[in-house]
Amino acid sequence: MTKKTKQKTVEGGLQSLTVVRRKLSPQNQKILDYLQTGRSLTPLIAFTTMNIGSITKRISELKRAGYRINAEWKTHPNGQSYTSYTLEG
Repeated sequence: MTKKTKQKTVEGGLQSLTVVRRKLSPQNQKILDYLQTGRSLTPLIAFTTMNIGSITKRISELKRAGYRINAEWKTHPNGQSYTSYTLEG
């Protein structure tokens, strides 16, 4: 997998900040697009609608890329626990 990187340097006072943007994988882009609609994403939704089996890994990659994603543990009425992800902001 080839990643394209764009760098942008912003001058501000005594410090400069370098922002690195990497091209997202197709699965990560699907997850990000879904979260940007304001909906929460669960492993079941990711698997059934996006064919993404390891949402935890993809969320971790998005967090490393700088996206602020919240995780909340929930319990279904049948007793099964799961994680629900939302985009912060």
